[in-house]
Amino acid sequence: MSAIPLRVFSGVIQAANPELLDAKIAQKAVNTKLIYGDLRPWKSPLEILTPTKPGTQLSIYRFGENEIVDTNYWFTWPTDVDVVRAPIDNDVSERTYYTGDGYPKVTNNARALTGGTAYPINYYRLGVPPPSVTGVALTASGSASSDSAVVNTTCYVITYVSSQGEESAPSLATMLVDYKNGQTITLQNLPTGAFATQYAAWNNVDVATKRLYRSNSGSKATDFQFVTELPLATTTYSDSATVESLNEVVETWGWMPAPETMKGLKLMANGIGIGFSGTTLYPSEPFVLYAYPVDYRITTEYPIVGLGAFGQSMFVGTKGNPYVIQGTDPSSLTMIKLEAKQACVSKRSIVEMGGGVLYASPDGLCRVDQSGLSILTSGILSRDDWQYYKPESMLGTQLDSRYFCFYDNGTEQGCLVFDFTGPTTFTKISMYATAAFNDLRKDAVFLVIDGKVVKFDQGASNLTMTWKSKRFRTAQPMNFGAAKLGADSYPVTLNVYTDAQSTPKYTVSVLNERDFKLPAGFKSDKWEFEIVHNDKVAYLIVASTTKDIRALEL
Repeated sequence: MSAIPLRVFSGVIQAANPELLDAKIAQKAVNTKLIYGDLRPWKSPLEILTPTKPGTQLSIYRFGENEIVDTNYWFTWPTDVDVVRAPIDNDVSERTYYTGDGYPKVTNNARALTGGTAYPINYYRLGVPPPSVTGVALTASGSASSDSAVVNTTCYVITYVSSQGEESAPSLATMLVDYKNGQTITLQNLPTGAFATQYAAWNNVDVATKRLYRSNSGSKATDFQFVTELPLATTTYSDSATVESLNEVVETWGWMPAPETMKGLKLMANGIGIGFSGTTLYPSEPFVLYAYPVDYRITTEYPIVGLGAFGQSMFVGTKGNPYVIQGTDPSSLTMIKLEAKQACVSKRSIVEMGGGVLYASPDGLCRVDQSGLSILTSGILSRDDWQYYKPESMLGTQLDSRYFCFYDNGTEQGCLVFDFTGPTTFTKISMYATAAFNDLRKDAVFLVIDGKVVKFDQGASNLTMTWKSKRFRTAQPMNFGAAKLGADSYPVTLNVYTDAQSTPKYTVSVLNERDFKLPAGFKSDKWEFEIVHNDKVAYLIVASTTKDIRALEL
């Protein structure tokens, strides 16, 4: 081996013997943006703003569908929060649901942005509870339409309606009342904000109006048809509508609010929202993320850690086996238990990308897609290597085809970057974030670093990168006496390691692209080369003599 040309640079495979690696594979790659085959550093992050909320911000969300200024408008929370934009066409109010910050909540641009800068400022509980009809009285009065008019029996149910047009489940049926055609039924003591018994203590609920529905036969177990919509404060109504004039049937049976403890809200491609609490999953009505019927609930064997949507499916990470939920109707969803015993150890590691879901397990970074489960890191990191980074601490996000994973093992903080464009490798970035948001509209990642919201890889300066080659083994001890390094700027630091030592045998400051001599008297059969720079490096050639370098260039 008279020369070693390094013209293509790739990431790290830590699990393999460093002497068995391909020439382009690294033992160490820090702050290296390995996209084009050469060595390029990531840029420093660009500072956007400092959140006004106290504490360490663990979740951020870019609000404002039409905003082009990066500083507007950021929701931040010191807790782990999941955010879903309402799946509604032309929703100019930008209705937004989120869980993880106490009870499930809903906000919009009028409420979230009014009253300060610690967004979201105002919100409502997610869901509209049904009214209480305790005390509602019905009386019939007036003259019948004819002496032969038959006696009918009827009753009512009432629903509440939010300012956004979201309708609750119906109340219990009122008392029955007998009447004849032509008579007027008067309803008194109509509810003005009292909820059904199980929601009696609820506050901060969006209720603007109420709707009355009347039964169309003399039974409480019948269809109820729309009569009228009333202001919330109205307590009395006189109903003289004929049976023929009644309108549509009530459709919101069972549309109960999201449970108080529900978190982890995600949206399937078919419009079904799903959250969880403990071992229970809570699917919503399709495209109606304020309604979670009890009949749709699904139970898992192990406590649920987090969810992730892909295709027409939902990944369910638990403290035991993972699951996949499939279906288009929430009343008939199918849950498949995967046989791979790969628990999800970090909810915040779950990332939806590339037609599947990635998450941290005790054994490595896992992927679940339509073909099942695979451990993506099994060939590049041993289980012990992976455990060093404390997977339960991991926060994941993605940019293009790369998975970014921030970790804190108690003594070290940083970021692992996994590249899936070719053979899987990883690199590191010398930064640590407590929150991340992938802005798909801008194809950008925003992070919280040192308490500030920053835009990744958009700063004015470059990070200093370090790339260390594999261990090259020569047939017999020798001395590499010359080298040549191509870069966009100089000087470039070149560290040379011999004899499998952990510290460099010597260091060279490369000043230009001309051939240069390496120190003599360092014979070895094990050689490693480390480049340290903050600008692009195109190649490195190390050879016995300058003549060998020129021969490679021909």
